[in-house]
Amino acid sequence: MFSNYKSRFSYLSKFSVAKAAWDKNEKITSFIAEINKKHSDEVRILVRKSGTEPLIRVMTEGENKQLVHKLAEDIAKLIETELN
Repeated sequence: MFSNYKSRFSYLSKFSVAKAAWDKNEKITSFIAEINKKHSDEVRILVRKSGTEPLIRVMTEGENKQLVHKLAEDIAKLIETELN
């Protein structure tokens, strides 16, 4: 799947939030699951809380630069809206 990519683009969005549990928010987890289902063959998504800073890191990776960027931004905006 991902090993066959000729060129890959990554996008990382970092933003400050309170130490809230983003992964317990149904709206956020459902949105990420929906994106994963729809784009599972095109994009890899990683969302995690920083261990050293009050940040959430949203990383997307895939062949389509515009899609990679848009999905990371959409996820980041939703997390920011829900947690701030």
